[in-house]
Amino acid sequence: MAYGAVHWVHSFLAINAPVEARVMVVEGWIPMSALTFAADQYRKQGYDMICTVGCLKPGESSEGIGNDAIIVADQFLEMGIPKEQVHAVPSGFPERDRTFTSARVLKAWFDESIGVPSSLNVVTMGVHSRRSRMLFETAFAGKADVGVISCPELDYDSSRWWNSSEGVKEVVTEVIAYCYARFFLLFRSDAGK
Repeated sequence: MAYGAVHWVHSFLAINAPVEARVMVVEGWIPMSALTFAADQYRKQGYDMICTVGCLKPGESSEGIGNDAIIVADQFLEMGIPKEQVHAVPSGFPERDRTFTSARVLKAWFDESIGVPSSLNVVTMGVHSRRSRMLFETAFAGKADVGVISCPELDYDSSRWWNSSEGVKEVVTEVIAYCYARFFLLFRSDAGK
């Protein structure tokens, strides 16, 4: 049973489940290899808009200098994605629940600007993908169909993640984070608002 769980847990967490969508959302903390992957997917699938999300860190200015969302948006511009299709949506200074905060700020941005799209795909890394989809689904509260695109891991072999310290660290940390997120959503009064 333990052997099966070890083999199953990575594929459970690292889901790849995109939906039919015109909007791509990219988490700003992912590495450059994942940004290149996202840009390729953006072009191949014919998206109309790419939104980058990320939180400000202590010491960064409110204008977002150094903010992941803005840095990643600039990277997509350098990769040739037209400026009118790229939107950086930075999300303040949360001490915790950064992914959920980013999702809620993005939904508010849609509400205030162009309206919430009927569907969107969130681009993130490997084992973070199930949690990202769950938190974005909660933030969008059924107003948008949320899919997820999981960028491939380059730091370790995902089929044998237990053979590397990086794989073990990523998977164990994400199992704990996923359980925490599941638990906190049960009791969070502002979830889905």
